[in-house]
Amino acid sequence: MSNPSERGWGPGYPYCQSSKMVPLTVNGVSFGTVRFEVRELLTILLKEAWLRGYRYKDGQCWGYACRAIRGSSAPSVHSWGLAIDINAVTNWMGRQDRGDIPVWLENLFAEFGFDWGGNWESRPDPMHFEFILSPASAERLTTFARQEGLGEDRMTDAEKAAFQELKALVADMHLVHEGVALRLQGRAEPKEVGPKRQGWRQADRFLNEPTVV
Repeated sequence: MSNPSERGWGPGYPYCQSSKMVPLTVNGVSFGTVRFEVRELLTILLKEAWLRGYRYKDGQCWGYACRAIRGSSAPSVHSWGLAIDINAVTNWMGRQDRGDIPVWLENLFAEFGFDWGGNWESRPDPMHFEFILSPASAERLTTFARQEGLGEDRMTDAEKAAFQELKALVADMHLVHEGVALRLQGRAEPKEVGPKRQGWRQADRFLNEPTVV
């Protein structure tokens, strides 16, 4: 694969272009800084992934770093600000499986010009995504992603309200089950009024019902 400097991005490490880096923060999680030409594209893709249910861990996501590839003198793509690392503690370099990177996330980024480090044979790096096309391609793909509405919350107000009701119902069900488990374990009735106490009382009534022969 060609070096970013051969695709129009200028020099990387050790002649890093730090003045061209801008902050990247998505849903309250900082990715440090990245090259300004790819910030909007990364923001759109990362927001889209969040909407689909993937979560980033603050303090474990990175972008620009003026350095060489670890164990090498060759410049890292991070030194161009064209690479990000996601959830580094879980998706550590050298890990032989996917970590917590779902296939759909890999495919989403691949569709917009990013190579995933988890596919590297010599030393897999599942936290790592790097942009492998030109600045002009970054601009075109950003426009396309924007036109597709990626990263935008597409739920109506009614759908959001229904979803919140469903989440509350599921949470209550979990608490009811916890209350049932407490009673089956012979533990005391919860003092707080709510689903957990309701579950405990339902289990208590069942256990104390007379057996019909």
